[in-house]
Amino acid sequence: MVLVCPNHHGAIHRDDAIFDFADFAFTFSNGLREPLVVNLHLPPADRSSAG
Repeated sequence: MVLVCPNHHGAIHRDDAIFDFADFAFTFSNGLREPLVVNLHLPPADRSSAG
């Protein structure tokens, strides 16, 4: 799941941009590549108490 702003969301769907999982970037039909910026400032979730 990816959280993007409304402007990018519309552009991704309008252009049917392809997501490249190798380098985490959307590629648009005009050649523009928009990389995802991964938010790493949050600590990992504590999964020891899950389930």
